[in-house]
Amino acid sequence: MNIMELLTSLTGFCCFYNTENLPLAGTDSDLSAVLGYTPEEFENKFDNQLLGAILPDDRPEFFKTLRTQFLRSDQAEHLLRMRHKNGRILWLLAKIRRITDDEGNECFFASMVDCTKYKKQQDNADNLMHQYQIILSQTQNVTFELDIQTDTITFSDSWKDMFGYIPETRNFVTTLPAKAHIYSADIPRLLQCLKKMKKGDSYQTLDLRISNGKKFLWFCLRATAMYDEDGKLLKVIGILLDIDESKRVTSDLKDQAERDSLTKLLNKETCKQQITEYLNSFESGAYCALMIIDLDNFKHINDHYGHMFGDTIILKATQAIKTFFRDRDIVARFGGDEFMVLMKDISNQDLIKQRCQRMLDYFQELLDEENIRGVTGFSIGVALSPDHATTYESLFKCADDALYDVKKHGKNNYAIFEKKEDNIYYY
Repeated sequence: MNIMELLTSLTGFCCFYNTENLPLAGTDSDLSAVLGYTPEEFENKFDNQLLGAILPDDRPEFFKTLRTQFLRSDQAEHLLRMRHKNGRILWLLAKIRRITDDEGNECFFASMVDCTKYKKQQDNADNLMHQYQIILSQTQNVTFELDIQTDTITFSDSWKDMFGYIPETRNFVTTLPAKAHIYSADIPRLLQCLKKMKKGDSYQTLDLRISNGKKFLWFCLRATAMYDEDGKLLKVIGILLDIDESKRVTSDLKDQAERDSLTKLLNKETCKQQITEYLNSFESGAYCALMIIDLDNFKHINDHYGHMFGDTIILKATQAIKTFFRDRDIVARFGGDEFMVLMKDISNQDLIKQRCQRMLDYFQELLDEENIRGVTGFSIGVALSPDHATTYESLFKCADDALYDVKKHGKNNYAIFEKKEDNIYYY
């Protein structure tokens, strides 16, 4: 309560003696008006005694306050209840000073501040907090509080129940990059959230992964900032919501939508989207290789041996392709008998040539092991970025031109696009 609220809430005063029933000293008190009585009504109802106006349950504690606080000083303070004439209960903060009257008798002067509105607000807030704590205790979610000044974080007891261990709580922000229980790829995004909060963004939400000692689980972090009067970040409080099951279901659905049902490689649309996004992320052009890989004579296999046998060939081709590329490379089934690979971070053409030749040889070995005849092998067209092009469409055109030349010259080979002045491509 600020000073203006205090002054406007100063609703009454009285002077009383510290005897059994706290009789009022004189009749010039306006306490009666606070309670809705005239002075005569107050005197008739309470015999002009303060004690009668105080609710019975509050009287023992009021006397205790007078005894204990006046042992230390000439001032006391106590929050008590009185009933208004209309039946309402008022919460009054009594600020009491010990004085001496004109006849030399010790008595007490009390000013009354009506705190009813603020007490109700506090009680409502306490009830809400109590309900909130009950709800949290019945869930598997974790609450936390991060003190920015001390760089210390505290968690609710549900952390131990959920994860089986208690994390280090000191030096949280300074040691965040080394936190083993938080998934490493999520740490920079968590630090970014803290940075935004320091700049005034008071609410942040973030999906991140936390280890339970066996595997990383998905949580939704919802955090609210608390600032001082100068806008400086003091604390971050929030909750970790368990979203692991729904996240994995969503991820599985997304994965199904993005992948070819037979090979589990990326499908055509997802492949184009990821390659476009990758190329667009480099201002001066990413150094990478786009490969279009075509199965030679695949239509002949399907027509003469059936689609089940054709699927077997597709799976063998998938095995050969996946063997020679990394997880960070983009590998897709682009069509019925066509595959596409974006090989990232290529340092030189010799590596690409070696990779293509080894893939051709390995695929032939797989076919020989299964005694499969009638499929010649792979035809591979390659284009480089930024040497040949920097956009998906133009890079695809260059790789497709190189693939065309391979097929024109006998198939089961690879070609790296290169343009001569007379527009003849060689490989």
